[in-house]
Amino acid sequence: MRGTDQQQNHMFSYLSPEMRVHRDHPLRAIRAIVEEEVLTQLSRRFDGYTPRLGVRRLRRRSCCGRQHAWKPSDQPAWLTDTFYSEKVQPVLSAISASAIARQISVSRWYAGRIREGYRPHPRHWQALAVLAGVSV
Repeated sequence: MRGTDQQQNHMFSYLSPEMRVHRDHPLRAIRAIVEEEVLTQLSRRFDGYTPRLGVRRLRRRSCCGRQHAWKPSDQPAWLTDTFYSEKVQPVLSAISASAIARQISVSRWYAGRIREGYRPHPRHWQALAVLAGVSV
């Protein structure tokens, strides 16, 4: 660097705003009013937005819940690992990702991966077999 190093520490302050404002200052009263009235109104306004955001989160959680609630005994006897890989999976490559996504309620990206050969959770196999037209 060029020149001498001149520190300007006096320009920086490390005191919090609470420490700067005197306890008897009128700003303290204004702050109390703002916290009570304005922030509660904003809080009610923001509460109107949260249910929509919560639905997305809830949908993700319900998906995980369905996956954990699924039991192999729920699967039909004819739908085995070899049946899926030999009969269903090859047919899925010809079906659009949108159709797969609609059938098993997943994203088109995930459906595209299934179409390319990714093996989904076994709870989806029956719906995919119906879509592929190879159910017994």
